[in-house]
Amino acid sequence: MRISARGWDAWLCAGLGSGWLPTMPGTWGSLAALGPAAVMVSAWGAMALLGAALLLLALGCWLCARLLPRLDESDPGWIVIDEWVGVW
Repeated sequence: MRISARGWDAWLCAGLGSGWLPTMPGTWGSLAALGPAAVMVSAWGAMALLGAALLLLALGCWLCARLLPRLDESDPGWIVIDEWVGVW
């Protein structure tokens, strides 16, 4: 990864940094998404979680379109925003 990929957009694509953990980034990303999902469901209900997932999907698409041209790899494993959307 190039240094320019360590900005706020990379941090969000990495699932608030969970994708940068040493091994199994997808697993860590999925586990990290469980906490916020549980909080949202308990506070606002399942429909709020669905709405948040749709917003995160749109945000993730936009962020990845912005970020991927700056990277050396076409599908870096540390990008786990899709795991977050899947869990939500």
